[in-house]
Amino acid sequence: MSDEKKLRPFVEVHVIQSFAVSTLNRDEGNVPKWATFGGVRRARVSSQSWKYAMRHHPFFAETTGQDPSARTKFLIRFLSEQLKEKHPQDQIDVLVPAFVNNYSGATARDKNNQLVTKVLLFLSKNEMGEMADALHKQWDVLLTDARKVANEKAKQEKEKKDNSKRGKSAVAQTEETTEVETEITEGEISEVESEKTAKSELGKLAKKFQKKFGGRVSAADIALFGRMLAEGNAAKKVEAACQVAHPLSTHIAEPQDDFYVAMDDLQRDDDVGGGAMIGNLDFTTPCYYRYARLGWDELKENLEPRQDLVRPTAEAFLATFIKSIPSARKNSMPSFTMPSFVMAVVRTRGESWQLVNAFERPVPPEGKKGFIIPSIERLDCEWNLVKTGYDEEESTVRQVVYMLKTQEPLELPNIAPQADVDKGLVKKEENVNQLVKTVVDALESIAKE
Repeated sequence: MSDEKKLRPFVEVHVIQSFAVSTLNRDEGNVPKWATFGGVRRARVSSQSWKYAMRHHPFFAETTGQDPSARTKFLIRFLSEQLKEKHPQDQIDVLVPAFVNNYSGATARDKNNQLVTKVLLFLSKNEMGEMADALHKQWDVLLTDARKVANEKAKQEKEKKDNSKRGKSAVAQTEETTEVETEITEGEISEVESEKTAKSELGKLAKKFQKKFGGRVSAADIALFGRMLAEGNAAKKVEAACQVAHPLSTHIAEPQDDFYVAMDDLQRDDDVGGGAMIGNLDFTTPCYYRYARLGWDELKENLEPRQDLVRPTAEAFLATFIKSIPSARKNSMPSFTMPSFVMAVVRTRGESWQLVNAFERPVPPEGKKGFIIPSIERLDCEWNLVKTGYDEEESTVRQVVYMLKTQEPLELPNIAPQADVDKGLVKKEENVNQLVKTVVDALESIAKE
């Protein structure tokens, strides 16, 4: 099949999910995140927050057989701990920072005086373990290179102090005539030093890992969510195989206030004062529309070294998107509610269809109906508008699988017309596991065409 006609199957997932008193995601002011949509305030959860919950959901590791990868600035500390039983600490303190600086682009001291990468890395435990093994195997050669870097740094520090003694004018003159004179605090390694070691064994090893970890990975979560790399890193970034939108409430959602009082259990009646502590917490009670998309071919391409992981990764993505919940305030405001409606649409070619405009005009409270059922009904109408207006003559929709968990029966004339149900184009599943299986079966079947 030519590239022009290649089907490139993907699945889009639409979820309606209501929460009681909750603060799933907060901003820097400790207030539930929000957005203005349709001219009114909505409750919001950042997509990054939900993706974190997905990666760390137990089902993800169980299904893929992999521990979650690490987003971290502490690669130096991790490698140092892996190597401390094999090499002297003073040698580790020279070699490991020099290697990590070459791999990540730059390092610096954080507010706790720990040496960290200047950018947040995204690495699997296996990838970090490979780095530690490679350093151990080439230790003596790499240590020689790292010491050259340390000596160069000491030379720069000496020149800096000498210039300072000669006065501000001498320092200014030196800064105008040399590119090497950069501001380096104790423990940092400059980008200039990285350039000098680029052709050394240390630099070659760093570039080897940049190339090996770029573009194709063997980690399920990195293949799904992608990996951005620091400027100057020779590796290609890993484009995410999935997209996860910011959930928005389907209705107006103003924050509410919880004024609380904590009592002192040992306080006596004659003690002065009432509550030992008082405070305020903001919360919301939203019904969210959530959307995500997964490209099957993109996932296969990212997992080129581990094609056996493609199906388990797709299953883990779908299941955890449906079942995971961000953990903020899970003890004081536990709201572990499951979705009331899930619709997964398997399509080929075409553009993505998010259905959030179903709620551009906020769903009003309708007496005893609440927000869940009206939101599902709105979604049903929006699906019809989008599908009839933007689907191709040869339909891109190959399979619709949905799950409805409402206390009242609900008709879905647009999502589940009887004619499509009879043809098997629309399937209703009663549990999430069967829904996931049906969807991934459809993706695999299309990919074989």
